[in-house]
Amino acid sequence: MRKNLLARKEKAPRKVKFLAEIDRLICWTDLASLAEPCIEEAKDASVTKASLEALVRIAVLDRCFGFKREELLKMEPANSAAQCSETGQSAPSQEDVESFFQIIARCKSRGHIMQELDRQLARVGISRGRTLSIV
Repeated sequence: MRKNLLARKEKAPRKVKFLAEIDRLICWTDLASLAEPCIEEAKDASVTKASLEALVRIAVLDRCFGFKREELLKMEPANSAAQCSETGQSAPSQEDVESFFQIIARCKSRGHIMQELDRQLARVGISRGRTLSIV
């Protein structure tokens, strides 16, 4: 009984709350569909379309919100982990993440991903130009 009372009082870390809020605001599926041409453009891509949504999420959170890639690989919110297990996907490896970052850097249409991200955030009054704090 005491364990149950203590468990209810524990707060989620701020980073986890921030990730949950960002996941609620951003449609990762839409951003992943815009990243598909980048994968098709890269002939030597080892990245699969199955892990594309997770890779886009890691790239956006790393570049726009200051999360470290390694941190994101370890700290997936509950809903992302559930999505991976439901579809039989595994979380991307560090090699997949690095490969995807190189593909995106060379991709001609990467600007479309950022435009869509800005559009989605603007709907709720958030601008990437403003610093968003997770602390």
